[in-house]
Amino acid sequence: MAAYPGFDRLVFEFTRSVPEFRIEPQDSTAFVADPSGKALMLRGVLGVRARFGATTALPRFPGGYDARPALANLREVRELGDFERVNTWGVGLASGGCFATTVLSGPPRLVLDFPS
Repeated sequence: MAAYPGFDRLVFEFTRSVPEFRIEPQDSTAFVADPSGKALMLRGVLGVRARFGATTALPRFPGGYDARPALANLREVRELGDFERVNTWGVGLASGGCFATTVLSGPPRLVLDFPS
């Protein structure tokens, strides 16, 4: 996670290749943990759910599976679940707008850029 002029960046890095993924914006920061069904509220006003299939090789942030960076838009990133090789993350944002998704190689990464 890092701030750049005009956007905040979140990077998911993988060991072999970027797995199947689905990125879903949502109108709140209310999420449900997998598989417990526990309600979670992340910091911010809008959310994004990132779901990765057939993988467990995802980043762990300092302090565990929850990061609260002091960035302009990116407020919280939290692992929502790792169940049956489906890994889900919630992202809490201060504001909306179109975000960019980029797949990179060497090492394999999924990059999410949120306008700030």
